[in-house]
Order: sequence, then structure tokens, then C-alpha cells
Amino acid sequence: MKLSEATALSFGALSRDALGLLDKDVEVIRQRARAEGVGIGRKLGHAEGYREAKTKYRIAYRCDGCREEIAVVAGSKAAAEAGEAMTELGWGHAACHRRARKT
Repeated sequence: MKLSEATALSFGALSRDALGLLDKDVEVIRQRARAEGVGIGRKLGHAEGYREAKTKYRIAYRCDGCREEIAVVAGSKAAAEAGEAMTELGWGHAACHRRARKT
């Protein structure tokens, strides 16, 4: 038996009903895809931003034993000691060094 005979609906009416359901399904799919896309975009954006900041601001040194890189965490004992070592080694502002040479 044909669906149109079983439901007493014309082919056009059945098609419109099916398209209406399809439209609803497509909208649900669009919403889910957008939510997933936004989530993925945020994760990728965060990862990219983190990589960029790490490249620009991270301070690290190599282990004297294994040569593996060790990150200096801001505010840590290692960071304080690194700052002290830089002062002891004469690190400073370029302008301050120029002024010192003039006197």
C-alpha cells in the first residue's frame, strides 16, 4: 500500500510534511555544528595564544646535566635567583649603561 493511500494525504502534503521535519532537523544540526565549531575555535584560539605568549615571554634555561629545558616560573625561587644573577652579571637598561660610560 502506498503511503498516500494509508494516510489519505496527497503526495504534495506528504512532501511538505517531510520537508517541514527536514527543516527542523537541519536547524538542530546547524545549532549543534555552530556550538561545536565555537568550542573548537575557542580551544584552538587559546592554544595558539598560549603558544604565542610562551614564545614571547617564557624564560627558560638548560639543565647543566641532561641539557633538558627548564622553565623559570614567575615569582618562583628560581626567578628570584635568576634576577639576582643578572644584576650580579651587570645586566641593566641600555640607557643606564650608556650614562655610566659617559661619566
